[in-house]
Amino acid sequence: MSARSSDPLWDEYVDAVRGLGRLPELRDERRRTASAVEQQSVQRARSAQDAELRRCEEWALIAGRAMSTAEARLVAAQVLVPDVTAAPPMPVGPPEELVALVQQSERELAGDLGSLDTARRRARQRAIEQAQRAKELAARRRAVIKFAAVGGVVVVALLVLALLVT
Repeated sequence: MSARSSDPLWDEYVDAVRGLGRLPELRDERRRTASAVEQQSVQRARSAQDAELRRCEEWALIAGRAMSTAEARLVAAQVLVPDVTAAPPMPVGPPEELVALVQQSERELAGDLGSLDTARRRARQRAIEQAQRAKELAARRRAVIKFAAVGGVVVVALLVLALLVT
């Protein structure tokens, strides 16, 4: 036994076996190290994100104040006075014409609301059709996966039988 301990090849073998025995500890240590590094990275990323969010909120606050100040200056300079020419003209005339104009506006509004309801129904119908197509596609995918799995099992079974026969 003493002859083996002085043999360099035997010493290398013993060191290699000891190294293999330490592999689980090394693996666990590397996992802990990787986990710690990952947690530090996540914490740094969150801190950076929070800092960016705070800066964005500050800029939004500054922008809001600047807008309010600019609007106040424009109002003080009478630049933001409503433009009368941009508004529709006020109807003038006998009451019968005004009633006819209101009725015409009501009919236009009713038509627009009807168009809006039709568009909503069409959108709802399209959404239902898309959901149905997605459901059918998912069913097809499941069927293909099942078929592939069964085919794979059959091929494996045939290979096992072929190996057992030979």
